[in-house]
Parts: sequence; C-alpha cells; structure tokens
Amino acid sequence: MSMYADLEKTPKNKKVEATPFVVFMAFSVEAYLNSIGSRVLSYWDNIERITWKDKVEILHSISQKKAQWSEEPLQFIKSLFVIRDKLAHGRPELVKSKAFQSKKKIIDAENAEPTYEEQPNWYKKLNRAWVVSAKDKFRIAMQYLGSLHGFHKSDYLCHSTGGIMIDDEK
Repeated sequence: MSMYADLEKTPKNKKVEATPFVVFMAFSVEAYLNSIGSRVLSYWDNIERITWKDKVEILHSISQKKAQWSEEPLQFIKSLFVIRDKLAHGRPELVKSKAFQSKKKIIDAENAEPTYEEQPNWYKKLNRAWVVSAKDKFRIAMQYLGSLHGFHKSDYLCHSTGGIMIDDEK
C-alpha cells in the first residue's frame, strides 16, 4: 500500500501511472490465493500452477460456497485480471486518432509519448479515479477471500508486509 501513500503526496492534477497499481494488485491477489490454498489444502503445491480463477473456485468449493462472479468483490477481481491480462499478453490494437497535417507532425508524434486519444479505450480507464476506487475494492476483495476460510480480516497484510498480528477479537 506504499504506492497509495505516494499517490496521496501527488498533486491531484498530475497524471497517475495506473499500470503498476493494476499489476501489483493482481500479483497480490494471486499470491494471497496461494497463501490461503497452502494453508487449507495439503496438496496445494501440486495444483498451484492452475489459473487464478480456478484457485478461487477451489477455495470456494472447499468452504462449501459458490463463487458469485457477477457480484462484488469477485467482479472486481475478475476485472483486475482482465486488465492485467491485456497488459501482460498484449496484442496489436488499432487505435484511430486525428489525421496528421504534415510529415513533420508524424515524425514528432512517433517520438512523443502517446496522448490520451491515442490509447485503447480499456487503457484510458486506468486513471487516478480508477486507482483511488480500486483501493477499497482491493481491500474488500482480499478480506473476502480470507473470510472464506476464517482468516482474520488483516491476514492478507501479513503476507505482503510481514510482521506480527495480534487478534484482540478472540
């Protein structure tokens, strides 16, 4: 969550690079799925290479629950991995922009950073507003995954930061 601490120091009008947030959230979700799985299934190491979605299904099945993919928080996790997959397994996309008026403008454009209009529609959604709204959705999703097997709501934090957890609720 240190990336969010840095974000809070960034002026509101400054562009936010959302890609690292997406990637690290997806990494964290899958790492936490593996953490839960290894604690509830003795043979998790044998199936750890399955898809993240299959891991979610298995963890639900063990807890005798059905994964509700069309509802939050699983809907957020699914959308997170759709974006991550587009980033990780990108394919060429045709993005239309305004016509260039001269050869010099074409050369200038080739050497410049892409503008907002020159990005795919799915990538345009990755902005400060997305990053800010994703923070709470991520926390809720991680707590939900842990709750499937009775883990404390802060359990997911122990696997990303280390440390000691004191549970005053027991």
